Amino acid sequence: MNLFCFGLGYSAETLIDQHGEAFASISGTVRSAGKAERLRSRGIDAIVYADGAGVPQVASTLKEADCLLVSAAPVSYTHLTLPTKRIV
Repeated sequence: MNLFCFGLGYSAETLIDQHGEAFASISGTVRSAGKAERLRSRGIDAIVYADGAGVPQVASTLKEADCLLVSAAPVSYTHLTLPTKRIV
């Protein structure tokens, strides 16, 4: 099986550490070249996907994927504070 991860962050790396041997290949997206190099040294095909870069490579790699993990952080977000309730 081939795994593709949108967002090779903490959650994806934890899954890979625990179950990576189940996959013939692992690839996915990162936002920086430095992180891509670190992951490539582990045998992960990391694609720098930022500001429109990497789109053709992502598209071609996705065609080979059997499993898809989406764990990419939002590009921007607003911190929301949820209301709290006191439970007695």
